[in-house]
Amino acid sequence: MKTILFILALAVAVAAKAQDTFSLTVEVKGTFSNKGELKAALFNNSADYLKNPYKAIAINLETEENHSVVFEDLPAGEYAISVIHDANKNGKLDFGNMGPTEAYGFSNNPPSMYGPAEYAKAKLDLTQDLTITITIQ
Repeated sequence: MKTILFILALAVAVAAKAQDTFSLTVEVKGTFSNKGELKAALFNNSADYLKNPYKAIAINLETEENHSVVFEDLPAGEYAISVIHDANKNGKLDFGNMGPTEAYGFSNNPPSMYGPAEYAKAKLDLTQDLTITITIQ
């Protein structure tokens, strides 16, 4: 009987541990060419927002037809995502006289005509596996 209870307790502990991390799928929509890369950056606090990503993923648009990224093994918590279309693959969002020359977007799709979206407007709470859509412009 003790063995059965031990195995049951162990199974419950393993199942609980399996739910400690989640995945966040980001589907990217909008108008952009099939040149360059989509770069998605995940931030887990306001101090590092747009400076030091917690995780980052790049998709080569010339070889990938699926415009989504999956951040896996994330602990529950608060996150914000930025996405850019790095058309020339120089690793950054390019600017001209009138602002960005490459498409970009943020989680929650907040308006960002005069600069990047604030962390507070882009943040989301991850408490389960989640799929979001970011529309880049």
